[in-house]
Amino acid sequence: MTSVSIVASAGLCALGRAEAAFSVGKVGAAAPIALRASPDSARLVGAVDDTLLSFDATDRAARLLGSAAQDLSRELDAALPEWRRLRLAVFVGTSAGAMQSMESAFALRARGELIPFELADSANYFSPTGALFDALGLSATELGCTTILAACASSTIAI
Repeated sequence: MTSVSIVASAGLCALGRAEAAFSVGKVGAAAPIALRASPDSARLVGAVDDTLLSFDATDRAARLLGSAAQDLSRELDAALPEWRRLRLAVFVGTSAGAMQSMESAFALRARGELIPFELADSANYFSPTGALFDALGLSATELGCTTILAACASSTIAI
């Protein structure tokens, strides 16, 4: 068995960014709630506040992942400045995919229009992981990346 060390982590969800994304609150306190009433119905929804997103990308999933990766990069820089020269593995838990890009590509296809290369390239489930590499300043060949696909449980399984 090979030993591994977790030297940094990052998270971004409807609860917030960094520690807020993981925190279950203080012992004995009520757990934080990230749901709000939907403006168009009586259902509850969870949503990440756009002001938390610092990474620039067209697709929201890429903005989410890129923003979390920027935080991870800062954490790694502080904890282990030489991290870019080490052997790395990143585990990504997501249930998002590139939904906005995919919807745009499907709409063009339904109208019988050609899908531009840039949109086709970004309209697959795994394309947001490109934001991870960009935000970390690494290429896909420099980083082992495992994407966990287990719907809403993906983040938990990745941990």
